[in-house]
Amino acid sequence: TEQGEVLARHYAVSEDASAHFSNIIGALWTKRLGDPPHARPEWKESADHLAKLAAAAYHELIERPDFITYFEQVTPKEVELVKIGSRPQQRDLATSVAEVRAIPWVFRWVQSRQIIPAWYGFGSALEAFIENSTDAKTAISKLQEMYNDWPFFSSVVSNCETALRNTDLDIARYYVQTLAVPVDNAERILKVIRDEYHCTLRELERITGHGLLGRPEDRAQEHSISLKEPYLDPLNYIQVRLLRDYRARIAEGAPQSELEAFERAIISSIEGIATGLGTTG
Repeated sequence: TEQGEVLARHYAVSEDASAHFSNIIGALWTKRLGDPPHARPEWKESADHLAKLAAAAYHELIERPDFITYFEQVTPKEVELVKIGSRPQQRDLATSVAEVRAIPWVFRWVQSRQIIPAWYGFGSALEAFIENSTDAKTAISKLQEMYNDWPFFSSVVSNCETALRNTDLDIARYYVQTLAVPVDNAERILKVIRDEYHCTLRELERITGHGLLGRPEDRAQEHSISLKEPYLDPLNYIQVRLLRDYRARIAEGAPQSELEAFERAIISSIEGIATGLGTTG
């Protein structure tokens, strides 16, 4: 399926729609007709170990007592104004992560340019995997081999790189400084996220041998992101100001007609960011 907010990216122009559909069908048949890659048992064992390490780091973050407050304040809960998904969105303030549905959970992190569900914990997992092994060089060599010869692991790394490239923690900090109360608590959480971000960048480069989207086949994607950034990034700053003023006017009891004007502008910012990033999450 395709999320409604980004349909225009692939289907608004008939030539683009035809090319996109051809790519999907071509990928399907390439997968069906080719020999499936065989993962070595030790690769699967290593991947399982990495998954457990990453999950532990992720849970350590989201289970912090102050984390749900951070999420509610510095990501746009106003995504509920946009019709996404087939089930009702979380409308009241959540008191735990378990109360938030999957679509708004990821969508809100994407909108605030943190995108932590896509990468948080992977860097810590790679670092611990290497540092806790009996021979760090052998561990790095194994991970490099998995990256080069196992399409599944290569895909995980590639998806992580894309999410990291679209992450912008300077923009995220503007959400924090403008929307969080008290800001000091939110700044502490953002620092934890920032530290993991840089850890993940460092560890991925150690495995891949290049920076984010540094392969020749990634040049088109990197070029596309770079072209869009000057137009996309201002939308985030505009969105923050809209959210700040909208929430303040709700607290002050503003008339519905004024709130509806804010809501139309906020929806436009949400859809614009989703289109610019090419994903709702």
